[in-house]
Amino acid sequence: MTDSEIIQDYREAKNPKAQVEILADRNLVSKKEMAKWLIDHGQKVDRRILLGRRAGPGTMKEPKAPEPGSKVTIPEPEEAEPAFTIVDPTDPPAVAEKLTEIDRLCAENEKLRNDLGNLAERDAKAINQLRAENEQLRKDMQEMAMEDTNRIEELEEQLEKLTTKPGPDQAVKADAGKLKLSLVPPELIKACAQLEEYDQASLKMVRAKMICKTRKVGNDWKGLFECPFCGKEFESYVSNVLSGRQRSCGCAKGKLIVSSRGTHGDTKTRLYRIYRHILERCESPSCKEFKWYGARGIECEFRDYEDFRDFALSNGYTDDLTVERVDVNGNYSRENVVFIPLQLQARNTRRNVMITYKGLTLCASEWAELLGMRPDTLTKRIRSGWSAEKALETTVNGSVDISLVPIEAISAIRAVRLFGVKKYKDPDNWKKVEPQRYIDALYRHLLAFVENRDAVDDESGLPHLWHIICNCAFLCELLKENDGK
Repeated sequence: MTDSEIIQDYREAKNPKAQVEILADRNLVSKKEMAKWLIDHGQKVDRRILLGRRAGPGTMKEPKAPEPGSKVTIPEPEEAEPAFTIVDPTDPPAVAEKLTEIDRLCAENEKLRNDLGNLAERDAKAINQLRAENEQLRKDMQEMAMEDTNRIEELEEQLEKLTTKPGPDQAVKADAGKLKLSLVPPELIKACAQLEEYDQASLKMVRAKMICKTRKVGNDWKGLFECPFCGKEFESYVSNVLSGRQRSCGCAKGKLIVSSRGTHGDTKTRLYRIYRHILERCESPSCKEFKWYGARGIECEFRDYEDFRDFALSNGYTDDLTVERVDVNGNYSRENVVFIPLQLQARNTRRNVMITYKGLTLCASEWAELLGMRPDTLTKRIRSGWSAEKALETTVNGSVDISLVPIEAISAIRAVRLFGVKKYKDPDNWKKVEPQRYIDALYRHLLAFVENRDAVDDESGLPHLWHIICNCAFLCELLKENDGK
């Protein structure tokens, strides 16, 4: 329809409101768009059609009244581009094109809806599959933990039978009443240790299965759970089970306590206190000794207490020995830590007065022991400004005149003594040996020295001449104590 035909049909209609609806249907537009188009072309239209309300008195838009004496003329509509495209129902190609576009949009909408449905279905399947796999994995871990527990119990029973019911040729107990592990097959001990380690790791992953929530208590919930160890149902706080604080109904309490604590059982031992003291020296600024260790860059290179304990026990540690660093400026490491008697360790501290005489450096207490005088005498001399030569060579009350003793001999005896202390862990061990053993050792080292003067002892790495001097010193002291016999 043309613009003039639309206006003519609207003017001739008896019911303008109904005619607006008819024209809108013919041109495939809405009533509001049709009414707005008629108003723009100077036609009187009920304004409630634009607002979607029911028409009533006083709602018709009156055209402007003409002035008296003027000629009433109907203005011709201006040629203006319509605000929307009106499809002529008598134009089949336009209608077909419009319907094709509508069908295309509907098809695209339907395709998007199908795609969204497929994605939601696929995601739901994936989530359900992951849940099923997680549940199966949890069940498998529980079964493995139970199997390992049963296996460990069987091995413990076998171990008890082997240790409590030995054969007629086997000794059951050691001198101190302890069981002899040498009677147990090494493979069995290794298997028990591996299974125990795996059992502890499995216990950390086991969690009780929640059946349902029972009631709310404050800000938390209580629920009914199934014990993963015995299958018994028990009630507990949901937060306790989810956090891992409670994993069973109580049947595995002993094992879970050991697993949660992770304790080594040496908390009250002297070796553990030594390890804690090392950490405080190196890592805690509040420790009064931190300025001499951690502040100077000294660190503890042992991973944990178990690493330090294994190293100490494999290197002959006993409770009458203490930790000594070979290099006082080095870290606490496997290469720099030895265990020596306390009286020797006390001589290797930064607080001691070190005296160097003819290339040999010893602390004041060691020089005093060699010379037969009081340590504080030497200390006062050095702190008063005496030279090392004057302080050591000035005798008092029959002390030894060090100027008559070759320093190389003292250095050789000291080196051999330090090797003996590290080997036997007792600074007075040389006094417990028969003189004949030193005589035999003296001959052995003397023959080796005569054969090759530059040769060293295979065990100590020290020259044979140094061992000869030390053995002679031991014999002099021992024969003096035995009245020359």
